[in-house]
Order: sequence, then C-alpha cells, then structure tokens
Amino acid sequence: GLGESISTNVPWRTQNEPQPMGDAESNTAFLDEIPSPRDLYKGMDEYVIGQHDVKVALSVGVHNHYKRVAMHLRRQVAEFQEDVS
Repeated sequence: GLGESISTNVPWRTQNEPQPMGDAESNTAFLDEIPSPRDLYKGMDEYVIGQHDVKVALSVGVHNHYKRVAMHLRRQVAEFQEDVS
C-alpha cells in the first residue's frame, strides 16, 4: 500500500545513517499510485455506514494531503540529484 511504499522507498527515512539511493524513479514510483478521492470514498464506504458528507470531505482531504506529500518528496529527490551531480 501507499504507507508501506513511503516508509520503505524514501531514501532519507533516517537522518543518522546513509541509505542506498537506487534510482530516483524507483524510489518515487509509488507517488503515481495516489488513490483518487472516489477510490478512498469506496474504501470508507465498506466500513462506514452513512456519513456521506464526512466521507466526501475526508476522501478529498486525504487525496490532497498525499498529493502535497508527493510533491514535497519529488522536490527533495530533485534537489538531492542536483547536489549529487
């Protein structure tokens, strides 16, 4: 899932020890797998009865949060690549 990808593929997950970089595309591939608000809504619909407005708000909010995280990680990878070259 997305959470697993974030914790295992981010090369700077610990600040004290260097992590193998691999290639930047494989380290950020999970960023293209951000679930749509509709998919998030369907997932919540399996467990939450009713609460349509809340599920809509949460699904859009979570989707936007993941997009912001992805954008931040892409910038960090780009900056790292510039520093290495």
